[in-house]
Amino acid sequence: MTRPAVIVALATAAIAAAALATISSDNARPTDRPTGAGPRVDIGEPTPTPAPPALSVPALDRQDRAARRQRHAESAAHDQRPLLTQLPLTRAGVSIDITGLHTDGRHTLLTIRHTRSSRRHARAVYQQALRTARDSGRAYRIRYRP
Repeated sequence: MTRPAVIVALATAAIAAAALATISSDNARPTDRPTGAGPRVDIGEPTPTPAPPALSVPALDRQDRAARRQRHAESAAHDQRPLLTQLPLTRAGVSIDITGLHTDGRHTLLTIRHTRSSRRHARAVYQQALRTARDSGRAYRIRYRP
């Protein structure tokens, strides 16, 4: 087949598919007019959305409680990472932000963005932020992004 013949065949197939879709959608659409002489069926009122159960204040407060061991672990994690209390942080054109938890599950993942400066400058700003927070930096994994 030549190229013009292929184009004509594809156009014809597209027109036929559009016509079939129109015909089938016209047949599937309900009409407002009754088609037969039968009585009109009343479908009734919509069902209202059920109300949520009424819970007492102590029951709601109980949802957010954590075990003593979990609270202690979270407190210890924050004590080991004093820089977290200062994030997100922007200094000298460098921004430091929490990205998430590292895949090892023990380290916090930080992203350091340095749009107008070098990676060396960004590292110096990060080291200065660690010194200011009196943080060792051992609890973090760093990703540098230009």
